Amino acid sequence: MFNVDTITKVLSKVTVLDDIYHIAGNRNFADPAVQKAITRRFIDTVVATSYNYQTYTIEDIDFTKNPASVFTWDNHRTKTQTKISFQDYALKIHNIKATDQFQPMIKTSGRQRQAIYLIPEFCYQTDIPDNAKRELPKICSVFPTDRTKKYETLISLLSMAQSPSAEPAKLLQTFNMRIKKNLTTVRAIQLKPPELFIPGVGPITAGNDFGRYMKENPKFRWTEKPVGWKLYATYEEQSKLIAQDWVNNFVNTLKLHNCPVVFLETTPVRVPKGGSHVEALKTKLTKSTGMEFVICFLSASGARGTEQYQSIKNFTLQTGVLTQCIDIDPNSKSFEKKTGKDAKNIQFNISRQLINKTGELCWWSIISNAVPSLKGKTVLVIGIDVYHGKK
Repeated sequence: MFNVDTITKVLSKVTVLDDIYHIAGNRNFADPAVQKAITRRFIDTVVATSYNYQTYTIEDIDFTKNPASVFTWDNHRTKTQTKISFQDYALKIHNIKATDQFQPMIKTSGRQRQAIYLIPEFCYQTDIPDNAKRELPKICSVFPTDRTKKYETLISLLSMAQSPSAEPAKLLQTFNMRIKKNLTTVRAIQLKPPELFIPGVGPITAGNDFGRYMKENPKFRWTEKPVGWKLYATYEEQSKLIAQDWVNNFVNTLKLHNCPVVFLETTPVRVPKGGSHVEALKTKLTKSTGMEFVICFLSASGARGTEQYQSIKNFTLQTGVLTQCIDIDPNSKSFEKKTGKDAKNIQFNISRQLINKTGELCWWSIISNAVPSLKGKTVLVIGIDVYHGKK
């Protein structure tokens, strides 16, 4: 059986340069305030090149380079190296011409962590404006009748390909496949919404209002006596006040929601500027008892932030110590979200993750109530996490 579905892709045509102009206004790109605002706006955002729609994550905005800057081009086809400017390369390879020779360059990395520079003028922003998002359901929705027509068009094209003289026909014959002209109709079965059991709250029926229900009833009611853990917080000196405020709010969040875990003490761990969070942590946490939780406040994003994150998670795998990384780079796009009024939502979500990691459950469901055929059977549910790389 060949299963086909239709999709609709939406791509913003707003370039990075468009927003750079908007941020800079009448000011020069050399203005430190302009550079800071532009960097903060774009760092960690994803862009798509206009010439081949490859996606990249912006690691930095380099104001020391522009399209006229020269780099060494390794031409793998001719096995030669050539000095060429970014704008000449774009014109030669992609047949596009940069109109602003003074725009800064986007810095990102390739699969082998090699530095890649992109011209902002040729990079579309993948973020969709809020006003456009509201229109997406109207644009992307496909009525059943229209969807059927698309299927029939595809079937017609595939049927034409079955002509013995057509090249695709040979491929179909290789797999002993034949395209049926009529669509197959199947009877759909809709399962009942499962009941969710929440300590001191449930059971409730999951539905469209589940998110709102959880937000309005966040206070879980565990009856067991809370278990005392130790909390460690790693931070660089410039992030001390943010980390201190964040940790205090996090601890209070656990108390507010009657968390079965409480922190008897909090140990601050100062990390030298640009130093290793793991090495600093080892000076305070010499031996794990399985009842420690570490929050690492990362002051850097981009390649350095990724390196720090990976080393911390490797430490978790080696020691079993539970860790949580918080990106608080002032230049990061999510800085306000993680340190402003939305920080409480993040702290609440982390508290639930901590509860689950300690072996407790925030909620559970009896699947056989929704699917009677599973009653009395042992069911293995596999969840697959997906990592979205740069490309």
